[in-house]
Amino acid sequence: MPAEATSSLGSHPAEGSEGGQPCAGVVFLVVEDHEFQRGMIIRTLRRLGAEEVEGFADGADALEAARRLPRPGAVLMLDLGMPTLDGMDIARIAGAEQLPVSVILHSAQPEDMLLAQVAQARAGGAEVLGAIGKPLTAAKLAPLMARHRRLVAGIAAGPPNPG
Repeated sequence: MPAEATSSLGSHPAEGSEGGQPCAGVVFLVVEDHEFQRGMIIRTLRRLGAEEVEGFADGADALEAARRLPRPGAVLMLDLGMPTLDGMDIARIAGAEQLPVSVILHSAQPEDMLLAQVAQARAGGAEVLGAIGKPLTAAKLAPLMARHRRLVAGIAAGPPNPG
């Protein structure tokens, strides 16, 4: 797996971001059962340029919102430690249903456990950008958003012409 897709440690420039704001123009669905954490993540995303951010305490509600998205290119930020439908469950469902979203897992778990969760979610078909250890920071998010922009650009370009 490429390092940028699996690890969010270290500081990277906001490659591909608009005006240094790595979240500009991206719809975010934040799934976090702790209200304080959810609020912190939403505020951080907005500081990083996100204009469309919706928070969910429940994974089922977030999945319904993802199913109604009008276009591809949204990012599901999924907490791994939730009491009912957790981030891995949501990632599995998103992959199985081929929802037009990218996934970022976030948790306070150690990095090796996060990397294992990323691999497991990818094996289930989810388009996982990577994992971020809490707390969310611009340095952790920027490389994952750069990868997301490349994926969305590839979708917009369509399949290669066999011709």
